[in-house]
Amino acid sequence: PLNIKAYKLKSIKENGGEDHSVVVTTFANFGQNKSLVHKHWDLILIDEAHTLSQSSDGKATAALNKLRALTGHLHGFSEWFEDKFAEQMPIEEFDENGKETEQYLSAYN
Repeated sequence: PLNIKAYKLKSIKENGGEDHSVVVTTFANFGQNKSLVHKHWDLILIDEAHTLSQSSDGKATAALNKLRALTGHLHGFSEWFEDKFAEQMPIEEFDENGKETEQYLSAYN
């Protein structure tokens, strides 16, 4: 036996930290989890990887975008950057209709 202990992520706000060298999660968590960019990954294994490109609209799935971000893929840089520096990013001031967003109003009023 290899005595490898896998840690299953419980939320999209954790990445296993330094205490867990093997982390297991779902595609949903993987795609939404911004904290994954703050952990150094030696290896990322994807089970059922063919499902990464199976979105209903034919576009890349959130999990595929995250995989690209974590592995240094050219098309993943924007997501990596946004996740890595999310706390330092400015709050969106206006929505698609040009009105001030609730997030902006509550942060600055």
